[in-house]
Amino acid sequence: MRSVRLLSTLALLAGSGTLHAQQAGAPAAGATAVPAPPTVDGRLDDPSWALAPPLTGFVQREPREGRPVSERTEVRVVYDDEALYVGAWMFDRDPSSIVVGQTLRDASLNDSDAIVVVLDT
Repeated sequence: MRSVRLLSTLALLAGSGTLHAQQAGAPAAGATAVPAPPTVDGRLDDPSWALAPPLTGFVQREPREGRPVSERTEVRVVYDDEALYVGAWMFDRDPSSIVVGQTLRDASLNDSDAIVVVLDT
């Protein structure tokens, strides 16, 4: 399986760019190798997810760029020999107010509650 679950605003920086990005204050994250892939079923209770430390401290893009997220968000990133897996826990005190965007390929995420994963390869 060569897929990435797009689940949170996250910049993954690889190689020598990581050190430069960290020195410049840019966010950086790492991935944890797992002996077996997590089950991709929308549930994040698989033992593979527990092996990765949670990433926190995310910021908003909309409506207040650069401000801390308004709800608790935790992301874990794991990989095996076949794929990179991104799992996000996005908590919401009022799930009925979540704005669902379009589910079309390449659809704009500007008017929806969404997360984005950026891979700087």
